[in-house]
Amino acid sequence: MRVATHTDFDFTDEYTALVWINPDRVNISYQTFFSKWIPSDVNNRAVNLQLNYNKVFEGISTNTSATTGPIISTDETVNAGQWYHLGFTFDRTYVRIYINGVLVEEISGSYPQIHYSAADLIFGSYNASGRYYKGFLDEMMLFDRALTATEIFNEYDFVLNGSFTPVPEPMTILTILLGLLGVFLKKR
Repeated sequence: MRVATHTDFDFTDEYTALVWINPDRVNISYQTFFSKWIPSDVNNRAVNLQLNYNKVFEGISTNTSATTGPIISTDETVNAGQWYHLGFTFDRTYVRIYINGVLVEEISGSYPQIHYSAADLIFGSYNASGRYYKGFLDEMMLFDRALTATEIFNEYDFVLNGSFTPVPEPMTILTILLGLLGVFLKKR
């Protein structure tokens, strides 16, 4: 699924991506479930979220070099045929990955802004040109700030137990629900 580029999706200083995944297979390298990245154009790379075999991977391109930036991968593994809630955050100091509401990987540094990318948002592949994700995606949500560990856990816990503590306002939330996105785009 492709969502046309828009200034609302230009994450620079911070972002959070949340998604539920249920992979059909985990013995494949680089299955991309979210990308704002043009592989052939180093000037249009921002964020790339993938499974690499059975490990979760987050790649971010920064302004200092469009070809590199913080890259983080988990030691924890995921299994085929099982649902997982994944959370990814970036705030220029930390890059974090959460699985099922729990922080599983973190790196720190002094990172510049995320590199601007005119690439469209792509769900389920690496810029619609390969590295296709094989499985189910649900409730993809994007935020223009790094959510806290408590906020990420609350999003995970709500789906399982219905006990939701809302993210405090005011804040700008860019929410994309894959099931409703097509309807929204058709109305435009």
